[in-house]
Amino acid sequence: MVIFDNVGYSFLAIFQMVTLEGWSFVLYNMMDTGHPLMGVFICSSLVVLCAFFLLNVILAVLAESISEDDFEEKEE
Repeated sequence: MVIFDNVGYSFLAIFQMVTLEGWSFVLYNMMDTGHPLMGVFICSSLVVLCAFFLLNVILAVLAESISEDDFEEKEE
């Protein structure tokens, strides 16, 4: 299976790496393409930046909005 054959597969592979569900399969396929260090760099960057950093930012924003709603309900 070619991971980055078209746009649909590419988005699916990136989503798979960001959600940390089966990202090692994508990493191994990228390492087999001829530039193993580039595959490691790209996958590691996506996992660190997107999965850990952006996911925590999104969860913090959601938690803040929920706590604001609870605070507004207590005031009424």
